[in-house]
Amino acid sequence: KARNVINVLSADVVVICGSGGPGTASEAAHALNAGRHLILLAVPPLWREFFCSLGVRVESASDEQECCRLIEARLAEARAGRHHPGPP
Repeated sequence: KARNVINVLSADVVVICGSGGPGTASEAAHALNAGRHLILLAVPPLWREFFCSLGVRVESASDEQECCRLIEARLAEARAGRHHPGPP
């Protein structure tokens, strides 16, 4: 759906929470295609294995605090000019 593309393209970092469904998987795939950082929070092991195998901009967080630290770190990199969203 167009909503998934808009959500991803308007973000510097995309967080996937939980097991979701096809729409959630679609947003994760759009994030990787658009070169966005993807953080996986509390996703099933199969999702983590699959998405981590697809891109270097994929990280997994074990809890909300770690997720927030990862988000802050990726946004700081973007502000410092070390990462420009776009395909890798």
